[in-house]
Amino acid sequence: MTSCESKSQNNMIPKEEIVGFFDRMKSNGVDTNTKMLYGYFFTNDEPKKLEIVAEELKKTRI
Repeated sequence: MTSCESKSQNNMIPKEEIVGFFDRMKSNGVDTNTKMLYGYFFTNDEPKKLEIVAEELKKTRI
């Protein structure tokens, strides 16, 4: 487990919620069968912790 990974899975989004998200996108006319761009945002009150995560992400960059 890297420092980026959660030690618990309590903060995971339930599969049903993700399926619902895609269903709503489809009903709003979004073609979810095409390539899609996703973004991730990290927040923390302590900037040093974010810097640690940033360094880990730079190591795994492809």
